[in-house]
Amino acid sequence: MRILFACLLLVLLIATTPSKATKGSKQNKKNAEPQPEEKSKCLYELFIIQHIIHRMTEDECDNVIENRGILFKEECKEMNTFILSDVKTVKSICKDRTDGDIISESLFEIIDCELKSKTEKKPPCKYNGKRQFKKRIEVSCEGGYPVHYKRALKE
Repeated sequence: MRILFACLLLVLLIATTPSKATKGSKQNKKNAEPQPEEKSKCLYELFIIQHIIHRMTEDECDNVIENRGILFKEECKEMNTFILSDVKTVKSICKDRTDGDIISESLFEIIDCELKSKTEKKPPCKYNGKRQFKKRIEVSCEGGYPVHYKRALKE
């Protein structure tokens, strides 16, 4: 949970801090903005928390989402997808792609967790889980890391 909080703070800092670097200006290290690779690694850590799990069942959506603190703007996410795999395998999707969207060559088992009631968005969140087999997935890569789950492809 600490990693999630620290990463969220870093991402917010990057998004809200105007660049002070101008031509000819000197910036000391203390006031330097986070490096792009730090941002990518942080987004990757969030991606792991939100989307990668080695094992779970469709009935575990509520517990896994709650235990991992997965919310969107303090509300229940309408949909969250878990990739049933290990971190190394999912990271390898971006091995030949530094930035941009890519479709996996590997096939994955996934679980889509969909919010039961679109009007009840305050935690505790209640989800219906749906397992899908042998799916290629599309992710966004940044700095060689998967940072955003886009979709499972229809075969």
